[in-house]
Amino acid sequence: MSNSDNYLLALKVSRYLKTLDYFKSAIHNNKTISDVEKFNYLKSKLVGEARSAVAGLSLSNDNYQVAVKMLSKRYDNEQEIVDLHYNQLISQQTATNKTSTLRLLLDKVDRHLRCFEVLKQNVNQGVFVSIIRSKLPEDVLIQLEIQNGTENKWTVVSLTTRIREYVVARERATKDQKGLNDKLLVRISNKF
Repeated sequence: MSNSDNYLLALKVSRYLKTLDYFKSAIHNNKTISDVEKFNYLKSKLVGEARSAVAGLSLSNDNYQVAVKMLSKRYDNEQEIVDLHYNQLISQQTATNKTSTLRLLLDKVDRHLRCFEVLKQNVNQGVFVSIIRSKLPEDVLIQLEIQNGTENKWTVVSLTTRIREYVVARERATKDQKGLNDKLLVRISNKF
């Protein structure tokens, strides 16, 4: 499967899952709404292939259950979702030395790790440490390695914590420097 195929699959599954999670909590489990009303709402929220899958079903109480079963068979494959997160994490672009790309990387890593935990995957594996480290620029990795020390082994928690601390420190320093520069400009402009 190519990266573009992985991306399209990820998009399809994640769109469906986001819709499904909201739908289950707000609509599907609501006993005061009839099945035909649930089906009408579901159809209005689906996009792409998920929408096409149920397009031929007329609005009825019975067809609501048929639609839910069809969508579950197509998209509720837990292994496919796990694979999707692995592929996205592995294909994540390496961050640059810019704070914004480091923050983006951290946010995406955190999101995938949370999803793995929800899917009951063990995130305390060395493979995750290796993947995350491979996505850091060399100079950032060197600084983190110095902070960690030569005797300490990385864990997912210790690595993501250090990255988070590093990114927050850089964000603060950038804000402080920007604020200082703005103050200096105001002082200089007031003198002239």
